[in-house]
Amino acid sequence: MQQVNASAQRMGQLMAGVASVAEQSAANTQNVAAAAKEQNASMQEVSALADDLSKTGEDLQPALNNFKV
Repeated sequence: MQQVNASAQRMGQLMAGVASVAEQSAANTQNVAAAAKEQNASMQEVSALADDLSKTGEDLQPALNNFKV
């Protein structure tokens, strides 16, 4: 009977350990998702800035054509 109780107790400890790992994994997954969302927003901002820079270059092209080297 003591072996059964000891085994049940050990099983409970193992289950608690598994639950703890699962909670930590879920938290890490949320952190990764948040970082990915932030990175996506940053990439969209970089893309918008690149588009603006390209437009500025196109706007300046006629003025550059006036210069002769």
